[in-house]
Amino acid sequence: MTDKEKKENAEAYKKFADKLQMTELKGEGDRIKELRKIVQEFETDYGTDIKLMSAAMQIKYKKMRREAGLPEISEIELGGLKESGEIDKTGYQIKLANTILKLGINRKNDTGGIIALSELIILLRTQTPFKDVKVKKIQNVIRKLENEGIISGMKKLDSGVEIVEFVPTSFNKDQNKILALASKNGILNLETIMTRLNWSQERVLRVLEVLENANIAKKDPSYAAGQKWYFPGFIKSE
Repeated sequence: MTDKEKKENAEAYKKFADKLQMTELKGEGDRIKELRKIVQEFETDYGTDIKLMSAAMQIKYKKMRREAGLPEISEIELGGLKESGEIDKTGYQIKLANTILKLGINRKNDTGGIIALSELIILLRTQTPFKDVKVKKIQNVIRKLENEGIISGMKKLDSGVEIVEFVPTSFNKDQNKILALASKNGILNLETIMTRLNWSQERVLRVLEVLENANIAKKDPSYAAGQKWYFPGFIKSE
């Protein structure tokens, strides 16, 4: 690497760190969106080879990806993804299944083990070598994982949004209704839930407490105008 390239990288990493620091002033839901935007801008301009970063920047970069609900680059590096012939097809499906599992498991602590199918597809196409994978193929692999008892599988919410459950989860009707509302943009406030569902505050808070304990919903302590929760499994990458 030339001195000029080193200087350009150093300036890029400094700019990257400055943006990261600014996001700390924002609410958690907005912060996740901002973090994902920063990651994508950075990777578009400078690639994903963390070995070229300083040790301190590697730590910050990995931490930010985790906080943004994105998988670690190093854990989904795959090669030889061809699908011609029965042997290659089987190998392709195994690698796709393993990658889907890694994406879900890496995000389990942030999302409670659920993720919108649309978000899973985006992650597969943008963060893994499966750039051109078809939706039907992803669904078939998920069903196979479900049939083998490895994950809970796919489920359609009342809103029409399909989610993938990576851990055994049993939602009752009240929880399903809140998840259906949250599936639109991943963020809900107390007043919206009470108005949309015509529920009492006590009922709403009781259901949200269960979802919080399961890491599916996270309360935003920085929100001053009432109470707000964000649902990382439904916050879309931009």
